[in-house]
Amino acid sequence: MYQSTIPCPKCGAQNLRGQWVCAHCGVTLLAYCPACHAGNASDSQFCHACFSGKYPVAGDPTGKLAIENLRRGAQRGAGG
Repeated sequence: MYQSTIPCPKCGAQNLRGQWVCAHCGVTLLAYCPACHAGNASDSQFCHACFSGKYPVAGDPTGKLAIENLRRGAQRGAGG
């Protein structure tokens, strides 16, 4: 079974997704959402708690347009 990994932002070691700290150097693997402060995987593009974008995009600084596009895609996929 394949398990997803993420690289440590400090040392580059691969860690299993869901780990809170790097198994090699001990640095935290969580990135905190600037909107709601929930902890997310360091390579997440959107917060799992509030869906805001962690990394503002030109023309969409809050990430709201990207979130709305994701919701529309999910609704189309569900027959909406």
